[in-house]
Amino acid sequence: MIDTHFSDRDLYFLGAGFLSAFFSIFFFARGKTKTALAVLILSAFLFRLLMALIDPFVHIWDEQFHALVAANMSETPFHPKLYRKALLAYDPSDWTANHTWIHKPPLFLWQMAMSIKIFGINALAVRLPSVILAALMVPAVYRIGKICGSARTGFIAALILACSNMHINIVSGYLNTDQNDVVFAAYVLFSIWAWTEYVHKEKLRWVLLTGFFAAAAVLVKWLPGLLVFGGWGLAVLLRLDWQISFTRWKHLAIAVAVTVILAAPWFIYAHQQWPAEWQAMQKGFRLHFEGELGHSGPWWYHFGELRWQFGWIFTLAIIPGFIIFSRSKISSAIKIAFPAMVIAVFGFYSFVPARLPLFCFIVSPLLIVWVSLAAEEILLLFENRIKRFFAPLSLLFLFIISFAMVDIGRLEHFHTDRDPKEFYRKTRMTNKAAFEKAAAALPAETVIFNCGGFNHVSCMFYTGLTAYNHIPSETDMETIRSKNRKIAVFDDGHLPDYIMRDSSLIILHEPLVRNGF
Repeated sequence: MIDTHFSDRDLYFLGAGFLSAFFSIFFFARGKTKTALAVLILSAFLFRLLMALIDPFVHIWDEQFHALVAANMSETPFHPKLYRKALLAYDPSDWTANHTWIHKPPLFLWQMAMSIKIFGINALAVRLPSVILAALMVPAVYRIGKICGSARTGFIAALILACSNMHINIVSGYLNTDQNDVVFAAYVLFSIWAWTEYVHKEKLRWVLLTGFFAAAAVLVKWLPGLLVFGGWGLAVLLRLDWQISFTRWKHLAIAVAVTVILAAPWFIYAHQQWPAEWQAMQKGFRLHFEGELGHSGPWWYHFGELRWQFGWIFTLAIIPGFIIFSRSKISSAIKIAFPAMVIAVFGFYSFVPARLPLFCFIVSPLLIVWVSLAAEEILLLFENRIKRFFAPLSLLFLFIISFAMVDIGRLEHFHTDRDPKEFYRKTRMTNKAAFEKAAAALPAETVIFNCGGFNHVSCMFYTGLTAYNHIPSETDMETIRSKNRKIAVFDDGHLPDYIMRDSSLIILHEPLVRNGF
């Protein structure tokens, strides 16, 4: 019997994911590349679907905020709102408790909203668009790897991305900025893939697709979504035969124009529609450069994150992989653009005082391609020396890569009850149950108070009711009653007398865990 804290369902998904990965390696070894890639996409989908299901609650940072705004956007798609109705006064600059919510652009929220509209209010609906897009990153990185090296290089890159613990784990929403970073990384990768195809084939459709995916990236996470144009522009400037080509300059201009045409209308609309919130959002951006967000770290923080996110072997293989990449026979435009993108991202976020783990995640597929080139070099070395045993050993080598990259122990540590001292997961489960029970018992249009911490957000998500963290003042109660709303208050054992004496209030005795989570 397996000693594990995974549920039977979790083990089925893990088993199916590994089995799919193994068959994909087998089919690739037999020369059935399309079948291998299709099965590998299935493997990636199964691993990510597991992570979408494994935590049956929305996480605190920032998934619950995105989930609530998306749930509200399922009713009002062009007005992103945290609070559906502003019943009490609020600070437009406080993105954790305001009404109109433009803290992030809307594309990933629209995707969530559509999923919620179809599948209802639950964590899976919030994560399902990320599951799909994350699985589709597999064929994109395969094509980039193939163009940079060979079909086997592309397959190894696709295998690493499909089984990467970080690429799998992020879909769960456990890491801050959650689905926003998954979707953003996907669209940035798609834009780089489309540009790589353009360099390879020089067809106008790839120009248009590059602009389209860059616009999608901008509509998920602002200007960093333009990353592909930085690499493209530098390639045009530094590659002599491109400098003198009017067509290539024109293609770059067309792609930028497509991005502007698709992305700019939302930002113009938001600026005109909600000027106070727009100004507050711009001020929030400046805080990233002023070091006032409380997310600090040394300048090498993001380089250290590579080891934690992908492991020592992967991290150490990046430089040899880059050397192989720089000496390969691929287009010099790609040789210029890819390192430029990686340096720009790591350089910029090493300079910015605010540091979060996933700031540099968007260039991880390029690092994966470099590592895959190093792995391909190892396989070529052995292929020429042990031809008789190369086929089975290469299968074993690739499967070990996939198994090691998933890192089952880390998944179990963060997403099960393996650690008896762990309290975050228990907190979210307990509070979710309390909110769902309250939703079943309370009349429509009830306003809930005293949720504590940031529980008001998940409370609103699960109940569909307006909720606040604080104990209502008598003035708050008068304001709410003037709007013909009933009032419910969670009892934390410290409610003031004016609340306990008020028989018109609904006192909720369901226990909430108030430890900040």
